[in-house]
Amino acid sequence: MNIGDITLAGPSFYGYIYSIAKAIRHLGAETKVVTYDNYESGIISWPKRFLGVEWVEKQVHDSFFRRVMKKGSGSDWMMLLRGDLLRPEDLVTIKEQCHLRIALWVIDSVNSMKNGMELCRQSDVVFCYNREDQVLLSNQGKPALFTPLAYDPDYYHPLNNQEQDIDLYFVGALQPERLIMLNELCKQLDRYKIRIIVDAKMFSHYRFFTNHALRQTYPYLYRRVTDRVVGHHEINLLSNRARVCLNIMPQQATSGLNIRAYEICGSGAFQLINRNSVLNELFLENVEVATFSGMDELKEKVMYYLDRRNEAERGTLAVKGLKRAVADHTFDRRIEEMLRFLEDS
Repeated sequence: MNIGDITLAGPSFYGYIYSIAKAIRHLGAETKVVTYDNYESGIISWPKRFLGVEWVEKQVHDSFFRRVMKKGSGSDWMMLLRGDLLRPEDLVTIKEQCHLRIALWVIDSVNSMKNGMELCRQSDVVFCYNREDQVLLSNQGKPALFTPLAYDPDYYHPLNNQEQDIDLYFVGALQPERLIMLNELCKQLDRYKIRIIVDAKMFSHYRFFTNHALRQTYPYLYRRVTDRVVGHHEINLLSNRARVCLNIMPQQATSGLNIRAYEICGSGAFQLINRNSVLNELFLENVEVATFSGMDELKEKVMYYLDRRNEAERGTLAVKGLKRAVADHTFDRRIEEMLRFLEDS
């Protein structure tokens, strides 16, 4: 595979960029990494609070753009993850002055990104999280590949002889639709002796009234929330300890799967996930993962798979989900598909 040198640029979000860089190197390509802390994240929330979002965004943008220009020089390709910190005119400048081509990996939906469609137009190749974005761009003549997310087996893998002492485990950002669904699920399961852990940040420092309103609005959920940011190794441990790992995909995953879909199966855990149009292409429904649509079916499936009489069935799905993840959904496998597409472009 003769791709040349790749500059990998994007947010530091939970270190996924370094898993991708490792996969690129495994395939024999040279890569340099340029990253930034998300300006909307808690990492630099205090300057945002006192100096304003626009000021912080400009500082992060300017610093990132300078480093991209410096490290990109001499590379053959720049793989840009997400990309919406940069402006469309930045991509023109990078290509002209660094003499390289840009591959944009839309790790979200195009419509959810700032200047998303224009960033795609200025890129030479686009890798799409949602299939519908790939179809749209391909119809416009843009080289685009439906590129599901993946997982890093150095972080997510089965742990031998791990006791399953958690009944239901969820980890992820508490977007509005998840808040509503998780609170209702906790309410319906409240009378049962079920150990539920929701690993997520729910409350904010210095926002007493907002926090109070969240407790009032989601009274069953907040008692289950750890209110923390947790790292990969602990998520893997807790997934192995869970009898059921719940995955509620976000609204923007209209024709793609979020990264937790791959990490849960990669950890060897049993996954209960909401259905969408591409799920069966990536994991077989009721063979490698269990599925639900709506609250009634979610509660029914949780109770069914927590029943000791169905433990063997749950274990069979987990084993088959792990085999599929290892075979098709590691970052090494995904990056190989992407680099072959670049080679042919």
